[in-house]
Amino acid sequence: MTRWRPGRAGFTLLEILVAVAILAIVMSTVYGVLSRTLYAKGYAEDRADLYAAGRETVLKIASDLEAALPPTPRGEIAFRTLTQSNSPPRDAVQFSVNTHSGLGAAVPQSGRATITYSLAPLSEGNQFFIVRRDEVPIVAEDSGGDDGSDDQAAEEVPTPHPKVTFLTDDMDCTDQRFCVVGLRLQYLDGETGEWDADWDSTGDAHFNKLPTAAQITLYVSDNNGTIHDFGTIVDLIMAPSTLPTPTPSRNFTQ
Repeated sequence: MTRWRPGRAGFTLLEILVAVAILAIVMSTVYGVLSRTLYAKGYAEDRADLYAAGRETVLKIASDLEAALPPTPRGEIAFRTLTQSNSPPRDAVQFSVNTHSGLGAAVPQSGRATITYSLAPLSEGNQFFIVRRDEVPIVAEDSGGDDGSDDQAAEEVPTPHPKVTFLTDDMDCTDQRFCVVGLRLQYLDGETGEWDADWDSTGDAHFNKLPTAAQITLYVSDNNGTIHDFGTIVDLIMAPSTLPTPTPSRNFTQ
């Protein structure tokens, strides 16, 4: 039988306090390392998504602008800016392209559509936006026949409705990851070599003309309020090119 001896007592209170203090220091160090690692991981993912969204949006706009059709004298096909604001830039543009989409077999199809790019605010008075793309098929003109069938066909042709798509996700802004804050569009006049912020092929200044090139700059704000710009210059392949494409300014004024 083992007898209890006073010399074999357990830990003292001081030893327990020292052990708890050492454990707390180790745990806080581990927590700090894990916290910084998770923050860096989340930051890297948000930044990667921001750059991917910015590049994809600019390239989609550039792809459509590159295929813009030359304007027609009567204006059924035109190239025009719709709205313009300098601070922040909230430009919008409308033009026509060839397309394979249509209204259906019973509707005369021209194989063309009118494309509109604009910024849609997330809410009224909001300074954050999503990039909106509207596509409306152009109904081909039908000369009809002498038996009055043209009037009957005209009554049966449905009104084309826009196909609306959004190139950026509003949830990215709602979750405070990144938000679109501006869009700047500039157009190169191939005759003068000057960049114009406003273009209207139905007006006197650029009547029946297509710009030689277009510059697209998208401004995106991250969760720290830092503005990142994504831009490119695209040549409009159906416009007559007489001058090399210069590079305009991409400054953003808040």
